[in-house]
Amino acid sequence: MFDAAHKRGTHAWLHVDGQIRPIIQDFIDVGLDLMKIMQPSSLFGMDYLGGNYGGRICFETGVDNTTTLLYGRGGRTAGGEAPHKGPRKL
Repeated sequence: MFDAAHKRGTHAWLHVDGQIRPIIQDFIDVGLDLMKIMQPSSLFGMDYLGGNYGGRICFETGVDNTTTLLYGRGGRTAGGEAPHKGPRKL
């Protein structure tokens, strides 16, 4: 299937969800070019992905909405605001 995409001059993309770590290499071996991963830090960790598969496949992802978006990195969210701790009191 991925060869058919390549013969037409395009890349093969696949949306993945869940714990697929054991089969990432299989996808590389059959010619997948890009995996779209929705929650990289909760499933894999970007350091793991880059260290093990960098240069052999692309990963597309957004801001992790289960950790980084809620709690930020280094105590701050992407917008520069300190993250809140639980529901806000009105």
